[in-house]
Amino acid sequence: MEASITDEFLEWVKNDYIKQALTCSYFTNPVVARILTETEPGVVGYAVHLETDNLKSATCWHDREASDLKAVLSRRFGQRIVFFSTFMEVVE
Repeated sequence: MEASITDEFLEWVKNDYIKQALTCSYFTNPVVARILTETEPGVVGYAVHLETDNLKSATCWHDREASDLKAVLSRRFGQRIVFFSTFMEVVE
């Protein structure tokens, strides 16, 4: 995303996205991390990590609830941001 929208984006993530995700019982332990790998000047990346023990429920939430949040994100930030989701499993 454009570095110029960092503060506004992080506020939205903390006050809207994470709060909405935590209203269901599927997710715990939210973490917002800055991606340190630079892709190009003036661009920064962030990752939002939400833990779950039930992939089926998380996928259902993603397909139903998260689409509304992505639409808000798109309207608010337009082409200044790229947003995608990835399901991952922790391996120890």
